[in-house]
Amino acid sequence: MKTYKTILMLIDFGEHPGITDDIYTNNKRYSELQKLLTNVDRRTELYFVTNLPYIKDPRLAEILKMARTTGFKTLEIRETLRPNVGDHTIEEVSNHLKLKFDIEIDPSDTQIILGGCNMGGCIANSKQISAVYWSNAGYKTTIHVPLCGEYEQPGINQVERVYYGFQKLYTVIKKHNAFDNISMSTEWHEIRGL
Repeated sequence: MKTYKTILMLIDFGEHPGITDDIYTNNKRYSELQKLLTNVDRRTELYFVTNLPYIKDPRLAEILKMARTTGFKTLEIRETLRPNVGDHTIEEVSNHLKLKFDIEIDPSDTQIILGGCNMGGCIANSKQISAVYWSNAGYKTTIHVPLCGEYEQPGINQVERVYYGFQKLYTVIKKHNAFDNISMSTEWHEIRGL
């Protein structure tokens, strides 16, 4: 069986603390990361990448510390505070991984898994490292739904926000004609090589 490098992109994972009123969703997201750490073989082909400073999210910082302790590689890409300049491109992330870990990522041997906040925005297409851009670059891309929260969309509770988030995500994938390369998962075993 072919071994794939797996890049787990945690986009804005701990963001929106002022409007994150759903304790269950947040606990589920962090628990899902811990499930990955404890159920996947320790191997060098899994790389955790986050675009926020660890210090902004103590829970994520602790989980990434556990990941490093058990042999996984982590990379923090910092965004600038200047408007419209802070988003990294796929090429920049690839270069960061090459420089830090001496690896090449390529669509033929690398898959991308995304999680974080917000499905209809940053996960879908609001960042240059969002799902549709990985997909358009040829990477097999999976949005792991239990890692996602939706706080950007309207709604009186998390259920309504998720409805709108999924609708927006579907619209974005359709607009970018990315159905062939983007999939969704709810269990880690659904993703190849994990």
